Amino acid sequence: MTASANIPDGFSMGELELLAQVAAQREKEVATECDCQSSEEACFDGKTKEEVKSIVDGLLALSLQECNDPMVHKIMALEIISNMIEWHSRQGLQEMEAGNERSMVSWTRDAGKFQAAMGIILSIGVSPNDWTIPNN
Repeated sequence: MTASANIPDGFSMGELELLAQVAAQREKEVATECDCQSSEEACFDGKTKEEVKSIVDGLLALSLQECNDPMVHKIMALEIISNMIEWHSRQGLQEMEAGNERSMVSWTRDAGKFQAAMGIILSIGVSPNDWTIPNN
């Protein structure tokens, strides 16, 4: 240790990794604290509302460049809804384990809404070759 009590001679790699983990956790906490009232706030994995929208628009356009058929968007919608069902179910389970019954009910209720949305989308044919429709 040097003469100053505030400046160490060095850090171990373990200490640096721990500091990096603490900093990453704090960054996540700060991101979730933000109320996202404006599009300038980076509340979505470090992205603003406008950046998220731009990402989505770009990916949708790219998907249609790859295959200009409505089935591409139907399958994307089904996959996204499936992810939302899983997300909400997992969050509900975490809330239940934490003893937060009211929050658990909200999360699982919303998972059910996504399941209903999936059922509706599955009932809509988007082309004569729509393989998601029974007997098609």
